[in-house]
Amino acid sequence: MKLNSFLIILFIILKQIYAQCFEPIDEKRVKKVACGKWVTEKDINKVKINNNNKLVGGNETMFQVTFTCSTSDTVMCTKAQRAFVNAGNTIANTLKFKEKVLINATLMDFCAEENIETCALKHHIGLAGPQRLYSLLSDDDKIERIYPQALVKQFQFPEHPQYDEFDIFIRFNSRMDFYFTDDTTPIGPLQYDFEFTAIHELLHGLGFISYWQPYDEANNLKALCPAFALLNSGNDGAFDDIGENDLVTVKESIFDKYIIRLDKGTSITEYTKNIEQYVVNNQNATEEEFLQNLFPTMNEVYTLATTPKILGFLPHNSNVTDAVILETSIKYLAGSSLTHVDLSTYNNTSDYLMSYKSTPGKTVNDFISIGGNYSGGVIGPKTKLVLETIGYATESYPDPIKPQPFVKPQANLNSAAISSISNSVIFSQCYILICIIIILL
Repeated sequence: MKLNSFLIILFIILKQIYAQCFEPIDEKRVKKVACGKWVTEKDINKVKINNNNKLVGGNETMFQVTFTCSTSDTVMCTKAQRAFVNAGNTIANTLKFKEKVLINATLMDFCAEENIETCALKHHIGLAGPQRLYSLLSDDDKIERIYPQALVKQFQFPEHPQYDEFDIFIRFNSRMDFYFTDDTTPIGPLQYDFEFTAIHELLHGLGFISYWQPYDEANNLKALCPAFALLNSGNDGAFDDIGENDLVTVKESIFDKYIIRLDKGTSITEYTKNIEQYVVNNQNATEEEFLQNLFPTMNEVYTLATTPKILGFLPHNSNVTDAVILETSIKYLAGSSLTHVDLSTYNNTSDYLMSYKSTPGKTVNDFISIGGNYSGGVIGPKTKLVLETIGYATESYPDPIKPQPFVKPQANLNSAAISSISNSVIFSQCYILICIIIILL
């Protein structure tokens, strides 16, 4: 399909495969890697995978971290390692994990190989995202959506593809002036609390993320589109652009399923379905034809995403008035709009954690105190509802909604047959920047 302008910084390119997985070579290409065997219930009962050799946090926690420090500041490395563990424990105190969540965490200089004056990442605090993604069929509306591996593991399907070694990757910039809970001096006015920021980023890796992104890199068209999924790019897995003969579709995340228009109470999934129907039925459409047919729809979503308090997340067992208001009050910013809660609504409340703007000079305990000392700590009640709704269990919500389980791949399927089967699709990241980048604002 000739849609060459889709490659943007947070644009998600995925591979639909059976017993095949892919990893990124760079921003525009992927390579085929071993995906692992099909795991059955018998395998699960017989084999206990031991990943504790490099893990910090011990066996007592369901949230475990493999930590790499690329800075010579050993004191900072030790503090960062403890902060990542504390962040995981905080999340595990709210969510009732049935399977361990494995984190690949790194503290590194984002500008180590660049001139600091021209380094584009020098003011970035960090980035994080799911290590691998899967497409599963929702039981209620029978629509495929993207789920992060950390969440899929919690469903404990009796059979599934062998999971990736890690569920979430997270990188923090060692150039930043961080405050750690074990510092002997009070937090400075320009310091950012490392642990608070880590909790925020890890929740994105768990699935607190929308995959609606700008159609074009510069966002000149003012049009938003769900993630484009590349279904077949050849046996070598090479990817340079969406070619004329490549099969594509669009996918929304499980988070996107619950985004609604607050003025009408309708789901934005309706926009996804309109775009998907055209893309699937018009694989040979030119970009001009694509825009001619779908620009009005994509522009309408953009308008919603830049109209204050018009979009919200509808939690389980609730109505429109209970929706969590999403960030649409700022000039559209990929990675900030929609994927965070509305700052003007939740600033200085118990649900400030998932707002887009980082605040220096305040510690985790400061945020809890400012928010009214919520009994659940820094993960506020509405944030907890969002996580429950996408599929995580809590003490008060032990049986969240699950998608349909994986279907075992069949042998000798060609690409046409593969693209017709809906609920056993493995998605592997082809672009490592499927993440949320924190920018100092």
